[in-house]
Amino acid sequence: LGDVYKRQVLDASIWIGLAALFLPANLLLLFPLYWSMSQRSHLKLRHYFIPLIGLGAVTLITAALLMAFGDPSAWWDDWSGLPTIEWTYYTSVEQLPLVVAVLAMVISGSIRRYLAYKRVNRLFRANYNLLTVLILTAFVMVLLSQGFEGREWFLLLPFTAVLQANNLATIRKLWLREAVLWLMLLLPMFRFFLPEIVT
Repeated sequence: LGDVYKRQVLDASIWIGLAALFLPANLLLLFPLYWSMSQRSHLKLRHYFIPLIGLGAVTLITAALLMAFGDPSAWWDDWSGLPTIEWTYYTSVEQLPLVVAVLAMVISGSIRRYLAYKRVNRLFRANYNLLTVLILTAFVMVLLSQGFEGREWFLLLPFTAVLQANNLATIRKLWLREAVLWLMLLLPMFRFFLPEIVT
C-alpha cells in the first residue's frame, strides 16, 4: 500500500473513532473500511492494524481527558448501554412519508445498481460495490441507534444521497428524473404540513 493510502486509512479510522464517541454504532463503519482495504492488491497483515492504531489514539486521548476533567466510569456506563428500541415512532402518520420515501429510494437505487453491475469495468467493481456495503452498514447502524426518534436516519441519508445522485445521472427519461427531483423537493413540505392536515 502507498503512503498516501495508509494516511487515508488512518484518517478514516480516527474520524470513525470520533464519531463513535457520540454513537457507538458508528464503529460498524470499520467494516466498510476493512472491506475496501481487502479489495486492494499487495495487502499485508500489518496493514490491518492501521485502523486499530487510529482508534487506539482516539481512545487514549479520550481516556486522558476524562480522567483529567470527568469520571471515565460514568461516561462508559452511558456510552456502552444497550439501545432502547421504540418502533411505535414510525407507525405515526407524520413519519410514514419519510420512511417510505427513504426506503423507496434505497430499494429502487439498489435494483438499478444491480442491473448495471455487469456493465461496470472489473477494475472499478470494488469501488462500485463500496457504496452498497456502506448502505447496508448504515442500515444496521440505524437499527442499533438510541431511542428511534427520527434523527438516526441522518446516518443513512448521505449514502442514500450518493446512490440517488448516481441514479439520476443515469436515468435517460427526463420526465422521470424531474418527477424524482420534485418528490425530493416536496416531501419535506408534505412532512411539515401533514400533521395539520390530519388533525
